[in-house]
Amino acid sequence: MQPTTGQRRPGSGRLAQPPSSDSLRRAPADPARALVGQEVGGQELLALVSVGNLTWNYEAVDLRGKRALLKLLKPELSEEGVARRLVRWNELLIGVEEAHLLRVLHTGVAPEGAFVCYADPPESTLDQVIAQEAPLPLERALGLARGLLSALEAAHERGVLHLDLRPSKLHVAGPQRLLVADFGFVQALAGSPQLTGRLDPRYSAPEVLGGGALSAESDQYAAALVLYKLLTGKLPFQTRRAQDFAELHASEPPTPPSSYVELPGEVEDALLRALEKSPRDRFPSVADLRRQL
Repeated sequence: MQPTTGQRRPGSGRLAQPPSSDSLRRAPADPARALVGQEVGGQELLALVSVGNLTWNYEAVDLRGKRALLKLLKPELSEEGVARRLVRWNELLIGVEEAHLLRVLHTGVAPEGAFVCYADPPESTLDQVIAQEAPLPLERALGLARGLLSALEAAHERGVLHLDLRPSKLHVAGPQRLLVADFGFVQALAGSPQLTGRLDPRYSAPEVLGGGALSAESDQYAAALVLYKLLTGKLPFQTRRAQDFAELHASEPPTPPSSYVELPGEVEDALLRALEKSPRDRFPSVADLRRQL
């Protein structure tokens, strides 16, 4: 991973300031950059590559010279209970054999804070693909969505939620292959006032934005939003004001994707069911949604 001035790095989010772009803010000089050259969790931090909504993200290398991506929970978020929960959720993903999960190498709590270390991710992220190619051909969009849902299914089977899906956080490893990281971060912070304003309301379920119960169905809703964007190049709700999205998700019916592109009826029906306002009206699981696609 070679960071370049002004270039957005994969594998992190940004503070919610839609709908302008999915690109990341560049890192401030301090204090995040001050950690470059230090060792965290057995990894030497080579470069600060981005600052996300919840983490500082570093190019790292272990003692054997193997490259990795290390995500360090921001200090203001890394209280003891949150750090403990983040580590617990990510320990459950170590060793999971799922082709669409970005492999978790290890996780822990260092003096600098809680961290998760991942295998070195691909350079490309889904927001870049969308910007250059959307709307995507049906089969390619469905292939990418099935991979995303497979990754969610593997995590959900272990009780781990994502809750912050968005194209800029999804790594593209091939024409129809996504790699998903960042599980457990929002789940660890659930209920904390520190989470306010840190999620992207364009890609969040109504219960996430409204302070309701968070569940696997919340990830299903967000995944459906990503698929909608792949298929149409648009989102089901159109507004220029970020503060409007919570109300739109909660009360407005989504624009049918067939308003923008020609789709098989069963694909549109599946997408709209996954975008139901109430979690109980969505599919019972992401696996059920995947099977409908």
